[in-house]
Order: sequence, then structure tokens, then C-alpha cells
Amino acid sequence: IRRPPRSTLFPYTTLFRSERVFLQIVANESGREISPEVFEKKQAERALLMDQSIHIADLLESVGVKAYGAAKLTIVGLISGIEEPLIDFRNIVFIPAVAKRKRNKVLGDLEFFIQNHRFSRMWVFTSGARCPIGAVAARVKDMHRRISKLNAKPFMKAAGVSIVFRASELGALERVDGSPTFHIHCHAIIHMERKLSKDAWSILLGKVREWWQFHFADAKQIQMAREACKYVVKPGDLLNLSGDELKTLYDQLFKLHLVQALGPLRDQRRDREDTDQKFHRVSCRLGSRLETVPNWNTRPAAALMPSSVPHHD
Repeated sequence: IRRPPRSTLFPYTTLFRSERVFLQIVANESGREISPEVFEKKQAERALLMDQSIHIADLLESVGVKAYGAAKLTIVGLISGIEEPLIDFRNIVFIPAVAKRKRNKVLGDLEFFIQNHRFSRMWVFTSGARCPIGAVAARVKDMHRRISKLNAKPFMKAAGVSIVFRASELGALERVDGSPTFHIHCHAIIHMERKLSKDAWSILLGKVREWWQFHFADAKQIQMAREACKYVVKPGDLLNLSGDELKTLYDQLFKLHLVQALGPLRDQRRDREDTDQKFHRVSCRLGSRLETVPNWNTRPAAALMPSSVPHHD
């Protein structure tokens, strides 16, 4: 059977560079296998995450917080044809499925930055004593303000060191007199313009500790972006909160920017978006690395209605 001409299959005969890149990646990746054990483990992790998300969303709904959206979406396997409905959760940062989606959006930029800036390190800032659930917003805002002030300190600028990423976490849920409290802290990635001598580095850390006042730690050179960008609250901790406590946490975290790119990392992300690039993982001698490729999910607006395509009023 002869295949019909391409022009009868598609209204647009132009194959964009991004589409050529996509087809090449599909050709390269097709046939790659994973072991049944790895597949089953990933399936179990996805199922657990979804169960936790539904449980938390249902509790929020039970106390008047709208946790589900109205979209009806289905994901379809291009090869298998298997259809799987997607649950539309509202953009509530501590619902595990939402947290994972939001984290994945920033992880690529963070990993790409780290692999191209070999002096990047991770610092961990704590915010003082354990924080009751009703004071979370005030504590997080204060911690963010202090990090911004630290970034602008003369001793940071003189050392050529800047904080380019911060991710705040509500860690280690514990109940004090029956009420939930959190260990609020922040993982930050710093960018170093140059390598400092041991003496200069020790002096810088001493100045940061003295200025910060609360516990601060240099977590050495970072190897994986995921180390600095975790869940806002561990899903297991969230399961130990009641519906009313989850509502309080929702109110406390509403509109807070818990994960934020700063300085050079923010510029990198903006440049990538402005040039319509996305990340693709490739194998290399040390395992794998990210490279940027044209985003095949978008195309120039002018190309959507070429003059050669007839239209009807």
C-alpha cells in the first residue's frame, strides 16, 4: 500500500528544527530498556505518591479548601495506546503530586547551572527554634528577607560569592503540647566567581555564621540538584495532620515563593525561556548530563497560519 503524500496528511509541510530534533531523540531513545525491577519500583512510587496526594486533597476538601480542579485530562501512550486519566489538583504546593511537578520544573535549570559552574556549593540555613504551625508564614518570610540581606552584604560581594537558589522546607514535624511544629530551614545554592584559598573560605564562613546567628552549615560541593530541592513538607508528615491543620498550613503557605532562582540562575532560566529551549539528558563519560535543545512543544506564532494554507470565512 502506497503511503499518501505528506501534504494530504498534514496541513503544514514545513518541518521545524525543533520537530527534527524531537524525531531524532525519539529514534535514539527507542528500544532502550529498563529492568522489570526498576519499572515495578517506579510504578510503586508513583502509586504511593498519588495515594498520598488524593488523601491530602480529600482532607482539604472536607474542611472547605478546594483542592481539585475542573480539567478533564487523559495521558495517552503513543506506542501502547494505553489511556490513563489525570487527576487535576489545584496549585497547592504541599500536595505531593503538585510538589513533584513544580520541583521538576526547576530541577533542570538548577542541574544545568551546577554542571556548568563547578564551584557551586550548598549552604543550609536554619531559622531558630521549632515553629508552631500558626506562625509558619511569618517565620518563612523573615528567613527569606534575611537571605536577601545576606546576599547583599559587602563581605559576600568581596568574596565573589552569591546565593543563586533557595528552597525552603518545613522539616521534621513534631507535636508540642498536641500542636504541630516544624523545623523550618532553607537549602541554598551559592555561586563562586573564583576558587577561594582555605583561609579566605574560612573567613567567609565565619562572617556568614556570625551574621546569620542561627545554625548555618556549609554542605560542601553539591553533586545532585535534588539534594537542594526537596518537598516543602515530607508526604509522610502531612499524613499525620488533620484536615483543620492542613487548612491552617494552606493559609500559611498561600502565595509564598518557597522555591526561587536568583541572580545568574534566574538569568539563565530567563534566557532559556526567551530562546524557547528545553533540556534533554544525554549519556556521557561520567554518566549523563543535560543539554539544551529547541522546544518541540511550541512553534513560532507566524508559522501557525502560513499564507500557503487556504482558509475559509
